[in-house]
Amino acid sequence: MAPEPGRPPIAAECLWTVHDVSAFLRVGRNAVYEMAQKAELPSLRVGARVRFVPEEIRGWLARQRAPSAAVVPIDRRSP
Repeated sequence: MAPEPGRPPIAAECLWTVHDVSAFLRVGRNAVYEMAQKAELPSLRVGARVRFVPEEIRGWLARQRAPSAAVVPIDRRSP
């Protein structure tokens, strides 16, 4: 099957699993499944499996940040 015009082909070895997305977002596995099911998180089906395109997850994450939100660094030094 040919890729859609304007979209590069995606190598299957580059797809993330639910576990990968869960670790990347630091949320529970069930949360990832629920967000994918509700189409809140970009995902695709490979048979019965849910897979994710890393670039789409990174783009989704970037869009979640409010335009005026400041990133505050965490001080990890021991007291």
